[in-house]
Amino acid sequence: MDNQHQKKTYPNSYFEGYNWIYQGLGFGISMYVLVVFIFPLFEMDTTYTAQNKVEGLLIFIIGGLMYGLLMKYVLRLLQNDKAN
Repeated sequence: MDNQHQKKTYPNSYFEGYNWIYQGLGFGISMYVLVVFIFPLFEMDTTYTAQNKVEGLLIFIIGGLMYGLLMKYVLRLLQNDKAN
């Protein structure tokens, strides 16, 4: 087979296998820390109750997992486009 017609292979990305879960959780938890703990330091009128913090944690974890899954599929599509 010609070298021109061989498909290129790309190394595994961070989003292959179950790594997308770890990437998504890392993203969600870091966004949670920024929004709930860091940003209120700059806004003195913002207060969070314990219930708000728990609800926020659940929302950011779900959002982070959605981010990780979306990035897994988007990067796979981009790699397939580059390979063709």
